[in-house]
Amino acid sequence: MLGDSYGERRNSSTFFVLQQEDSNVSYLMWFHKLVASLGYCRLTKPKLETRIGKDGRIRHFYRVRTFCFSSFNWIHKLFYPNGVKVVPANIGDFLTPLALALALAIQGTGWPSRIGLLFGLWMMVLVSHTD
Repeated sequence: MLGDSYGERRNSSTFFVLQQEDSNVSYLMWFHKLVASLGYCRLTKPKLETRIGKDGRIRHFYRVRTFCFSSFNWIHKLFYPNGVKVVPANIGDFLTPLALALALAIQGTGWPSRIGLLFGLWMMVLVSHTD
């Protein structure tokens, strides 16, 4: 639910969508393979899609959509307590070393002399409160 993903409640169940630009296709295909192997989405690999960005440029992306499950409702309630996506205060309870590594890898941008991390306020707060 962090990053380029969202959840949506339909009747009595919830589904999630992860969307990534084509520059992150290897991560998205890995994620799809994992989620599909667990039975949470179709086995069919995501296809390249296009859209016009806010800046008028053509954007290429891939999207993974899970099936609807009532067992996902608690996650939706946690991230959308008032209908707007937020990072829950207890996010640290759910971050595994793998999840944190993926967040860093996806959000990181490399420059020749350093790594610049493009994080929002939530990540700065999270990192400042870890032991």
